[in-house]
Amino acid sequence: ALPAGARLSAVTPLRPALRQAVGTTRMVQQLQSMTSTLLGREPSETYFIDRRWQTQRERGAPRSSTRQTIHAVAVFRGEECSWQSLMVTRRPGAGTLSEVVADGDEVRIPCPDLKAQP
Repeated sequence: ALPAGARLSAVTPLRPALRQAVGTTRMVQQLQSMTSTLLGREPSETYFIDRRWQTQRERGAPRSSTRQTIHAVAVFRGEECSWQSLMVTRRPGAGTLSEVVADGDEVRIPCPDLKAQP
């Protein structure tokens, strides 16, 4: 047990994963727009972090219920900096996204640690 008033803090803040070249320009714009709606504020940038879409099918469900998911990140830069992990869904092979949801808690980090991604 920790002493009263003590709290754990990460020595190295967790940084968002690197950008992957997945999806079309239209998908990236759609990701930005849907993320703004979801979180109620405009991210500085959003991007996909997985290398490829993962296909998932509900067990025993018809083929039409198959979906593909991929992880993404929304980055916020300003007086305070943070990032939010996202789970993105689309119909298999579709050029548009069907859903964007938060995947875990928003991570606040010192702005100098939030380096611009290449």
